[in-house]
Amino acid sequence: MLLSYKFDNGYIFKKNATLAPYLAAGAGFAVYGGNADHIYMEGTDFVMPVGAGIKCNLSSSVALQYQFCIFLQTTTAGIGM
Repeated sequence: MLLSYKFDNGYIFKKNATLAPYLAAGAGFAVYGGNADHIYMEGTDFVMPVGAGIKCNLSSSVALQYQFCIFLQTTTAGIGM
């Protein structure tokens, strides 16, 4: 799940602003298993995507968007041969 806070909300920027920055954050789980370099790994990680972006509204129906996002995660993998 990813939640976004848009700055073009009528308080900070106009709702129809040409450039509209935003922040995003979320939470979720990743489940994985498999071989990497002859080492079997499996586990479940808690994942938190955190990011920011900017949207450039070209018209009422067309926009360009750039987003930067990093994923913070815990690693609870059990490693065995």
